[in-house]
Amino acid sequence: MFLLILSLLFVWMLYRDFKAKKANIKGFESFDRYYRLSLLALILICWWFPFNQWQFNRYLTDKATELAGGEPVSIHCDSAIDAIFEDGVGRAGSAYIEERRIVFHYSWCGKLKNFLDNPQEKLTREERFSMHVFTHEVMHIRGEYNEQKTDCQAIQRDYQAALLLGVPEYVARENALDYYQTEYPRHPYYSSQCHPGGPMDEKLPNSVWKFL
Repeated sequence: MFLLILSLLFVWMLYRDFKAKKANIKGFESFDRYYRLSLLALILICWWFPFNQWQFNRYLTDKATELAGGEPVSIHCDSAIDAIFEDGVGRAGSAYIEERRIVFHYSWCGKLKNFLDNPQEKLTREERFSMHVFTHEVMHIRGEYNEQKTDCQAIQRDYQAALLLGVPEYVARENALDYYQTEYPRHPYYSSQCHPGGPMDEKLPNSVWKFL
């Protein structure tokens, strides 16, 4: 929103410059041209970032809706300005179950985007973990409030979710297995009932557990 407001300022400055009556001073024609081109470039930059974020939000929304079983889901990535006022500071994301809306906090949305843009590159632990955050929050939207059950549902769908988001198969498999085998046992949402054949096993055909 801030960038869109800023772009309006640049539009107004450009409009004012075109409307202004100027004396014909030799040498100033090139200055006017560069000034106007600079304003136009700033306007386009201010428009590009929100548009790019809107596209990413829409992409995540479409994939989350599919992962949630077809029921509409809305995903919003906080901007840097939103992050100043966001709830749940320190959390990766928030799911508003009644509204079927997910908000990814600013830094974590960036981590997820980095993961999806470069899934085969050497990524940080948090960038790899961001994929699970996406799946976890979508599981909440399906109506599950219990964090342990939600995380176990997400574990069984991490592989499927990554494939939906265009991650190469071997990366999706390795990342999902890494979370389950390495991160999950140390996670606050860990449950001893979440394992193949356990009480929380949903027997999904695309569960990462089929690779164990």
